[in-house]
Amino acid sequence: LILWLGFLYQSPLDPDYTSGELVDQVMNWLETGRLYTSVETPPYRVLNYPPLFFLLVGEMTKLGFQTLLAGRLVCLTSVILTVVIMFKWLRSLGCSTTVTGSLIALLATSYAALYNAGQFCLQWPTISLSLLAFYWLREPHKKNHVFLSATVLSLACFMKQTQVVCILISFL
Repeated sequence: LILWLGFLYQSPLDPDYTSGELVDQVMNWLETGRLYTSVETPPYRVLNYPPLFFLLVGEMTKLGFQTLLAGRLVCLTSVILTVVIMFKWLRSLGCSTTVTGSLIALLATSYAALYNAGQFCLQWPTISLSLLAFYWLREPHKKNHVFLSATVLSLACFMKQTQVVCILISFL
């Protein structure tokens, strides 16, 4: 995983060809101050995503990060958060360290995880927030867990609502 991420960050050609539209949206927002622009006047841009991911990336660029790197760091942080949540959840269910480590290794070595870990995409942040919400929802008797779950799931919806709806339906 570390070698793959190193390759992504050192590559002179951006292997994340799908990020172009999202990077363009963030850069346009930073230049114009408007995230959602009119589709009736140039430049013709249609943004079908909620604002949270773009807000996080935009704030990181204000701290001095390049736009592409900021989005990739948000995604990478989300992957790490997902792995930590999965580890804690599996351990709380009584899985041994060996079984938990093996399952985490399967995730970490899957092509989807490797490819997207260092990319500029909003799927991983949505997954990590949704997983955190359901992790807390497992223990509703603990103080504030239902409230925290609802809050974090709402944040996930502000990241990418279609992904959260599928996760929510599968949970129910």
